[in-house]
This record gives sequence, structure tokens and C-alpha cells, in this order.
Amino acid sequence: MPADHNRNTGLIWAIRGVLLAAGIASFWGGLHSFSGDNANSRLATLYSLVHLDTWYLDTEGDDGESNPFEPLTIDKVNVGGRVLSSKPPVLPLMMTGVYWAVHTVSGKSLAEPDDRDFIVGLLILVFTTFPFVVSLYFMQRILDLLGVSSLHQLICLFAQAFCSGLWVYASTLNNHVPATACIVVALYGVMLVQRDDGGSLIRFAWIGLMGGLAIVTDFPAGALVFAMGLLLIPYITPKNGLALVLGGAIPLGVHSSILFALTGSILPVQLHPEWYLHESSYWRNPVGMDALNSSWWSYLFHFTFGRHGWFMTYPIMFIGLLGLIGTIAKGRNEYQRATWVALFGLVLIVVYYALKTNNYGGEAFGTRWLLITIPIFILGVAAVLSKCKKGWHYAAVSLLLFGSFLSAMHGHHAPWAADREWPVQILGTSLDSE
Repeated sequence: MPADHNRNTGLIWAIRGVLLAAGIASFWGGLHSFSGDNANSRLATLYSLVHLDTWYLDTEGDDGESNPFEPLTIDKVNVGGRVLSSKPPVLPLMMTGVYWAVHTVSGKSLAEPDDRDFIVGLLILVFTTFPFVVSLYFMQRILDLLGVSSLHQLICLFAQAFCSGLWVYASTLNNHVPATACIVVALYGVMLVQRDDGGSLIRFAWIGLMGGLAIVTDFPAGALVFAMGLLLIPYITPKNGLALVLGGAIPLGVHSSILFALTGSILPVQLHPEWYLHESSYWRNPVGMDALNSSWWSYLFHFTFGRHGWFMTYPIMFIGLLGLIGTIAKGRNEYQRATWVALFGLVLIVVYYALKTNNYGGEAFGTRWLLITIPIFILGVAAVLSKCKKGWHYAAVSLLLFGSFLSAMHGHHAPWAADREWPVQILGTSLDSE
């Protein structure tokens, strides 16, 4: 990473402009967002909690009222004869608080089709747009801590905001964008600890809280949280270690308590496949993307470099990967240990998805599950930029940025759609290989 800041007032204002533009673009897209199955599962939970006083989606009200979102989602499980959303409960619980306040104050209801766009738009603003901007703000703070020049900060933030999958999903109701924000905020805290050779109990509690929120929002984020925990080991004392654990215990405790009360187990419902395979379950006879049966090695190739390839869809991320590898390869340096740990977390996530999934994220643009890894790749991009000395270096980076921007813009218009990535036009659709 570069050691100079090369302050430039114009570039600093340009950085702020990127943050503002990202927020406006996400907010505007959220006002016109398609509320598909990914949202309907969470909306079903909100509806049941506010209107039926239960987590169960199959409960009827006193007047025979049923949950209008339960039939609209396949993301549900049957536990002991009762239907629940398969989404982790903490994020829907927080959304319920916002919806309850809106319903109480304004009378607007998810039961009324005319009110749904406003309610969903507000939920997107609070739980997607705001975290999206937060992830950019704290990434800028991280780059500043690393001494990255203003020009390179601008390039990195533009890449994160408009040339990655974050922009694709920043205008929809999903868990990946807020989880990414939690990862970035936690990483910023870890870097402050490293810079100051320690830190206050509040700082460690905050890191724990953000790490815990990332896990209960997007379970595979636990690999990156674990990696960050490894970086904290040299700075742990009995007091700050306790603060770290207690911070993480808040979201993890809420998550586990809800699951245990509803299912009798603290394990995520994803680890109980029998709950998915009830008699009327869609997952007994999935179709389309959900019915793929590729070999693990073919699947791994296609969600990294193939038809749904992360590095093909967003080629600037490949530059980030090269930057991470280059940081390690150039010999002993102050960032080598952190980079090894980051790559370890990335490998864990990739291996998990390669072995435990089969549908590239379902009817979705790109491999959306890898959104939580974007901050790590952006740091790799900063490492590459620090080595750019000639005009053609920047020209090459600009070309990859442009390609990534076109992909992200394409996905932004239809995030919940299958086989829309440009490599599909060359390699054929996923179903062609089955």
C-alpha cells in the first residue's frame, strides 16, 4: 500500500460525490424495486409478527385473516408442522420494528397492495441504502488509515460503489449489503486496534457487535469475522477480550434464542435439510437454476471464472485478487500477515459454496453470495494501484473498471434474474450444461 496521502481538495470532494451519488442511485432504485421471493420471505415474517403476533407464517387471525406473503415465497421451512421463514431471524426482527412504527403512526399496511411500495421502499432505505453508504464511508476511512492517496481512494470507492455487485443489490431488500457494511465497520475497528496497539473496551465491544451482526445476517460472513479475530489475538487482554465476546453475544444471543424458542435448536435452519423437504415443499422438486446438478469442480469454475463468474462479471475484482496475491508474493512486509488471514477467510467462503450449494444464488444476477468479500478485494485493488506508475497501467485499470461498471449497471436493472451475465452469451446458460 502507498504510504503517502497526496491530499487534493478536488479529489476529496470527488470522493464525497461518489458517496452521495451511490446513496441517491440506491435510494432511487429502491423506490422502484421489484419485491420478489427474496423479499417476500422476510415480508411474510414482518406481517405475521405485526398482524398475527407470531413468527409462524401459517397462523390465521381471529377474523380468518391469513398471511398474504406465505404463498409467495419458497424460502420457508416446516418445523413440527408449523411454517417459518428460512431467513435468519435478526434482520427481519429489526425490520419489524420499522414496519410496526410505520403501521402504528400512519396506518399503512402490508395487507394493502397500494401501501406495499412505500413500506418496502422505506425498508430498503433503512436496511440496504443506508448500509451501502456506510460501507463506502468506512472503506474510505480504512483506505485513509492505510495512507492510500486521494486519487486511488477515489478509484477504489468508485469500484466498490458502481463496479461491483453491491450496486446491483443496493436497491433491493436483501441481507448481503447490510452484512457487507458490518464487515467493513468491524474491519475499520480492527485496523484502529492495530494502529494504536490496542484500544478501549468500547472499541472491542463494537467490533464484536459488528462481527456478530454480520454473522446473524449472512452466515458465511463468519469466515471473515473469524479471520479478523485472528488479527486481534496479539492485542487481546482479559478485559477487552470479554468486551469483544459480549459485543458479539448480543446479536448471536438474540438469534439463538429465537431459533431455540421456535425450533428447539440454535443451529440455522439451513443445517436441517429435512425441514425444507416437507410434503408440499418446492425443494422436493426444484426447477430451473435450483435443479442444477453440476460437479463441484465445474460449479466452482463457473461461479469464479465461468458463466456466472465473479471475476468475469466484475473483472476489477480479479485485479483485487492479483493485488492480494502480490502483497504476499513480494516478501515480508507489514501487510503480509493480514493478507494471508484475509485470503484464508476468502478460501473458506469459496469452499463452502462450492461444496454446499448448486444454484449460483438462484434467480439472481452474478454470484450474489460473494458480496461480503468485496471489501477484501477492494483492498487488493488499492495494492495494485500503488504500483501503477505509467499511463498504460491506469488505462488497463480503467478498462476493467468500465467492464465491471457495464455489468453492474446491467444487473442493477434486473438483479433477480437468471443467466443475464455477459459470459452466458459465450458459454451458454446454466441449463445447457445439465
